[in-house]
Amino acid sequence: MKDISEHLYGRSAAAITAVYVLVGALLAVGIDFAVASAGGSAAVWTPTRLVSDWLLVAGSGGLLYGAVTHHRNRAETARRDLETSNQQLQVLSRVFRHNVRNDLNVIQGYTDLLSDRVDDERSRQCLETIRETTDDVVAISEKLRVIEDASPERPDGHVDLV
Repeated sequence: MKDISEHLYGRSAAAITAVYVLVGALLAVGIDFAVASAGGSAAVWTPTRLVSDWLLVAGSGGLLYGAVTHHRNRAETARRDLETSNQQLQVLSRVFRHNVRNDLNVIQGYTDLLSDRVDDERSRQCLETIRETTDDVVAISEKLRVIEDASPERPDGHVDLV
């Protein structure tokens, strides 16, 4: 069974309100007529009563329209905010990854320079550990880039050229 929200999704606030008012007006007439028939009193079903029922339905329809419009506007604002946050996170991730790789390249360069000047085995082992660790972090950074590039495409169809 479908949820009611599945039927309403994608429909305009005006369409939802129009259906509500139409169904409400028909139900008001039907219920007033059924009550009048069941009670045997025709006085219950008067034009004044019918107009007041329709005004109630129209007023609540106006409230429904306002509520749907308000919540859709809030959802759209939240979607835009989320999209902006995602873009900012992607930029931050790229900048951070770039900066980390630059710093690691500097460390690797100095490690290579020191390895040519160091004579004792213990220092060479320490430099090799530094080199392996920086290589591992660079590899992790590259894997993160691949994961980010493989993530679902943006809904607006924009493609990063950098």
